[in-house]
Amino acid sequence: MQPNELAGKLYRDLTPLIQNGDAEGVIRNVAKYHVEGMEPDDLFGILARIGSLRYSYERFGDEPPRSSPAVNACHNIAQRLSREEGVLVLLQAAVRMAQESKVTVEAPVTPYTDFPKDELQFLSEAMIKAILARNLERADGALERMLQQPRGREWVADMLLLAASLDRRGNGTKLIMATHALEAVNKLKWEVGFGMLRPVVHYLASGHYEKQRRFLEKWVAETDLEERTVFTNSRELSLREATALVDDILNGDFRTRINHALRNNVSLKSLTDVLVVAACEWIVQGGPEDLMNGLDRFNYCHAVRTALNWLGRDPLWSLLSGVEFMREGWEGGEFTVVSTEMELADPMDFSRWAATQDGETTGLRLHIFADAFIREEQALPAELKPYIFRAVNLVRARVPESLEVQHAFNALAG
Repeated sequence: MQPNELAGKLYRDLTPLIQNGDAEGVIRNVAKYHVEGMEPDDLFGILARIGSLRYSYERFGDEPPRSSPAVNACHNIAQRLSREEGVLVLLQAAVRMAQESKVTVEAPVTPYTDFPKDELQFLSEAMIKAILARNLERADGALERMLQQPRGREWVADMLLLAASLDRRGNGTKLIMATHALEAVNKLKWEVGFGMLRPVVHYLASGHYEKQRRFLEKWVAETDLEERTVFTNSRELSLREATALVDDILNGDFRTRINHALRNNVSLKSLTDVLVVAACEWIVQGGPEDLMNGLDRFNYCHAVRTALNWLGRDPLWSLLSGVEFMREGWEGGEFTVVSTEMELADPMDFSRWAATQDGETTGLRLHIFADAFIREEQALPAELKPYIFRAVNLVRARVPESLEVQHAFNALAG
C-alpha cells in the first residue's frame, strides 16, 4: 500500500472512531497502520484534519478541547524520537481526542460574510468585537474574509493571539490553544487554515473574564510605550537582574518593575525568560497537589514566548498577561535559588518518558509541557537553564505513572 493511500485509509477509519469516542478502536487502528509503515507526520496531518472536522461547527462550554493543542505538541516531540515512539506520543493525543468527544455541543454555525469592507484593519476589529460578544457567526465570517486577503494570514495570527491574551479563561488555555493551532496550520502550509483555526475562534468566543481584560487594558496604557519601541528593546538581563525580577513578579511591586524594565530597553525575550523561571517556581513551591496548576503556568509562559515570535503588533497584551498570571494566586515564599548539586534534565530522555504516559492522567498537559521544556531548554540563556531542569525533575517525580495506552499499543503492534 502506498503512503498516501495508507494515510487516506487511516483517516477514513479513524474519523468515526474519534467522533464516537471509541478510544480502544483508535489504539487498535493506529497500531495496525503503524505495522504497515505509517509515519508520525502522516498521523499528525490526519489528527489535525479530524480535529478541524470535529470542532468547526460546534460551540464550546467551559471545558476546552485540550487534545487540540496537544496534537501539535506531540508532533513536535515525535520529530525528535524514533518512528515507534513518535507514533506512540501522537496516539496519546488521539486517544484523548476520542475521550473528549463530548466536550462540545453540536450547533450549526454559518459564517456571516456580508461585511461592508475588505480592509484587514476593519475585519480584524470586527473579529475581536464578535469574539467578545460571543457572536460565532460574525467571528467566523471575519476569519474567512481575512484569510482571502493578501497578508491576511499575518493579520489573522495577530488578531487570534491578541484575542487569546485578553484573559486567561481555562487557566490560560486560550493562548496555548491559539499558538499551537497557528503552528500546526503553518506546518500544513495553511492547507486547511479556516477549518483548523475556526475551533480557536469558537473557544475564544466561549466566554471571557472582563475584569482581567480591563486590568490588562489599563496596564498597557499605563506603560505609555510605542509598539516599535517595545519590539526594538534589546538589552538582556544579567543573572542577578533576572532572578531579582522573578522575585519582584512573585512577591514585589510587579507592575512598577516591569514598566521600569520596558522603559529601560530590556528585550521581550529577556522578559519572557524571566516569566518562564517564575513559572518554574510555581512547580517547585506548589507541591504534588498543585501539579496541574504548575504545568498550566509553565505552558502559558511558553505560549507567551511563541506568541511574541509570531506577533507583528500589540505585544504587550501577551507579555503583561503572562506577568499577571505568574502573580495571580501566588501564596509561596521568596524565590528559591537553584542548588549547585542539582541534577540535569535531558530533553530527549524526558521526551521518551512523556511519550509513554497516558494523556488521561494529566489531560495532556504533560505532553504540552514536554514540548515547551524542549524548546525552552534551547531558548533560555545557560545561566537560567538550571531552573527549568529543577522543575522538570520535580514534574517527572510527581506524575503518577500511567502506561495503559503504551501497553495496549505494544501488544497490538508487536
